[in-house]
This record gives sequence, structure tokens and C-alpha cells, in this order.
Amino acid sequence: MLNLEEARAAYEEPLGRQYEPWSSARLCVVAALSENWEEAYAHAKRANEAGVFANQLVSMHLHHEVEALLRGGDERLAREEVHRFAQRAKANERDRIAYLRSQAVLGEWEGDPERATVHLREAEELAEKLRLPGELWRIRAALGALCERRGETSEARAAFSRAAQTLRKLAERIGDEELREGFLSAPQARRVLERG
Repeated sequence: MLNLEEARAAYEEPLGRQYEPWSSARLCVVAALSENWEEAYAHAKRANEAGVFANQLVSMHLHHEVEALLRGGDERLAREEVHRFAQRAKANERDRIAYLRSQAVLGEWEGDPERATVHLREAEELAEKLRLPGELWRIRAALGALCERRGETSEARAAFSRAAQTLRKLAERIGDEELREGFLSAPQARRVLERG
């Protein structure tokens, strides 16, 4: 529900036990969403050593691990992680979304925003086809941010508008009013709603 502090506390609890690699993967995602890349990198390294991001429970967040590894200076490991995941992405459309998002991160990192855009657009189509609004609004927001960085104002506005629309529809499904308000007031959601 985008309550990152609550998520961090929940995932830190099992550290030092048998679930530590899972917690590291989830803490990597929380740190990436918080834009704390140093912490995200440390957790990504631990999760990578355990091979956790290959598991379907966290594989949708592979792009966060990839970005954390890249920002931590571990480009070789980031590329290896995406390469290892490529085979699974051929057999499972949900995994294909994670793979495409990771390829988009690599494309932008390598200075190829056009390639990144192509991958995000394909991920958007798949998320829409599979009816995954939780992924769809984030993909659309990432596409909007990428278009914004490229100076493509109208394309960015359109992507953010689609992201905001999807986000609002998703929020309508949350029955608890307090949870819904917390979700919509989270910084990640607010940024999208303000632009869309």
C-alpha cells in the first residue's frame, strides 16, 4: 500500500533468520522506492547472492534490483541477473514484464532511452493484457518519467495521465477508506496524480 516505513519494519523483523534473503529482496525494493540507492544496493547484493529475485514471489521487482546494482557500480552483475532471467521471460508473460522493465533500466543506463521506451511500452501492453493495474500504473509512470527526461512533454503528460487514471481505478478497489487515503497520499502515488 506504499507505506514504506511500515514495510521496512515488517521486512527487517526476520533479518538474521532463515528468511533473511527474502527480507533483503523486499528491503531492496523498499529502499529503491525510497530512492535510498546505497541501502538498495546492499540489500540487492545479499538477495542476488541467494538468488532470490529469480523466485516468482519477488521477480516482478527485478528492475529495482537491477537499478540498485547499476547505481552501486556493479554493472556486470546487473546484466548477468537480467540475462539469467531471460529464459523464464520467454515462458511466462508476467515474468516477461519484469524482464522488459529490467531491460528498460539497462537501456536508459546505457544511454539508449529509445530502447528503454520500447521495452516500457511492451511491458505496458502486457500489463494491460494481463489486467495487472498495480504494475500498469507504475509502468506508465516510469514511461512518463522517461519521456519527461527526454523532453517529450506531450508524451510524458499522456503517460502520466494514463498512470493516474489506472491508479485511481486501483484505489477504488480498496474498501478501507483509511488504507485508500494512505495509498493515494504516498509520495509515489502523489507524484503521479499531480502530473496526471
